[in-house]
Amino acid sequence: MDNQSASFRGNPRHLSLLSEAVRTGRIAAWNAFVRRNGPQFRARLAGANLENMDLREANLAGADLSGANLSGCVLLRANLTGAQLQGALIHSANLTSARLSRADCTEASLENANLTQLQARAALFTRANLSGACIHEADFSGAELKGAVLRGMSGRAAHLNVHLKPKSLSPSEASPFEASPAPGASKEGPSPWQRARKEEEIMKNQRKEMELEKKKEVQMNLERKLGRKKPLFQEID
Repeated sequence: MDNQSASFRGNPRHLSLLSEAVRTGRIAAWNAFVRRNGPQFRARLAGANLENMDLREANLAGADLSGANLSGCVLLRANLTGAQLQGALIHSANLTSARLSRADCTEASLENANLTQLQARAALFTRANLSGACIHEADFSGAELKGAVLRGMSGRAAHLNVHLKPKSLSPSEASPFEASPAPGASKEGPSPWQRARKEEEIMKNQRKEMELEKKKEVQMNLERKLGRKKPLFQEID
């Protein structure tokens, strides 16, 4: 834990306190330190080597973990809301039931990570590598996945209402969102993401039709009122 690379550019005290909490199995001590520093506190752990640490239930909300090594970490129920994880190594980590909403995971590697029941609403995964990750019941509502690598993902996410512009594939390859079907499920038919996109398009068209109908109704009411309106000047015989 003490063998930090030259790439570490965070706060040495923050790293020391977190490492000690992990070493002694008292992550509650770290969480208490975060609470004492108030809601505006942001841990500075950029470039830290946290490989294989047990960080379950750790409060790392808003933390700067850009370029950090979190490979193999246990992050069950950890709070990473709003964390800065650009370029971080998170492959093979366990983020079951972790909170990652509004986090920036641009160009991060989450290859083969366990993202079961992950809360990642409005998170950024631009050019991130999620290949082989398990996304069972994960929530990616509003997440950004432009240029992300999504091959070989398994499980069925609870919400996939995402702005998806994945890395281009050759025509011979399958859909870029290759989530493996659940055991016993049919391999045919649209994926959950495709169904969600289709439902979104249908709802959008319905909203447009309703708006047009409303405009027509307003126009018709206006014309009826103008038709019944008395002339401003009456003719004099």
